[in-house]
Order: sequence, then structure tokens, then C-alpha cells
Amino acid sequence: MKLVWHIVKKDAWQQRYLIAGILLTATMLGYLYVKFSIPGAAPIEAIRQLGATAGLAFLGIAVLSALFVASLVHAEGLASANEHWLARPIAGSTLFAAKLIALLLFVILPLFLFQSAVLTAAGFALSDHWRGLLSRTAVATFIWILPVFGLATITRNWQQLAAGLVCAATL
Repeated sequence: MKLVWHIVKKDAWQQRYLIAGILLTATMLGYLYVKFSIPGAAPIEAIRQLGATAGLAFLGIAVLSALFVASLVHAEGLASANEHWLARPIAGSTLFAAKLIALLLFVILPLFLFQSAVLTAAGFALSDHWRGLLSRTAVATFIWILPVFGLATITRNWQQLAAGLVCAATL
């Protein structure tokens, strides 16, 4: 477990600018929601008031999250045969656990907290809506984050990943 946390800390340090971008964008969007939300109204009303700003912020969070996921996976070079972890072996389960913990801490948890802030700002009780909140976070994870994670594990660089994402988007 000590090695897992060491890898997570290393990844956090290497990807600190992407993490900061994700957190800053989510915080900015959460602030805008709180500022423009109408208590008791659906969160969609705040989206309508924000207009293009909300769309750009959502796109920014999605792109930064995808970049973070790809950088996280490409840092260990799983698709290559001459990486340092082959010379100094780390168990695959340890590496996988470290990457999943990093994803949880730096992408999935901020997404969950952002959605919690939106619900709270709209006047909804989290205790009544936590199941829906978890399911929305799970859907976002399975639709966006895990496919990028999987594609990044079988590609060697950004060009291959971009080509794979374009191919996947056209299907």
C-alpha cells in the first residue's frame, strides 16, 4: 500500500497543472451555478442563465479530465517494452490500483463534489438525492473517463490516442 500512495503522489506532482485546471474549472462553474441558481428551481435553469459559459466550462472539464487520464496512463508507458517499471518491476495490480486511486481523487471526486454543490445551491437536500448523484457520477465515469483510460493503455503516445478518440467518436 505504501508503494501505491508513492505512485499516487508522484502522479499528482507530475500532473499538478492539469489537476489545478480541473479543480479551478469545476470551482468556477460551481460558483457560477451558486450565483445564478434560483432556490427550488431545477439546476437546468442556472444552465440556461449561464448559456455558453456553462457549455465552455463543461467542455473544459471534459477535455482537462481526458488529458489528465491520458497523461496518467502514458506516464507509465504500458504499451512499450522498454519502460522503467519492467526493469524495476512493480506488480500490475499495484500500478493499476495507484492509477485508479488517482482517477478517483483528482477526477471523479471533484465531479461528485461539483454536482453536490449544484444540488445544494438549487435547494435540494443531498440526503434525498445521493443515489441519483452517485448514478450520474458513475454514468459520467463509464461514458467518458474509463474509455479514455482504456484507450490510453493500448496507445503509446498522444497521436495514437487522438486518432483512437476520433475513430471512437465517429462510431
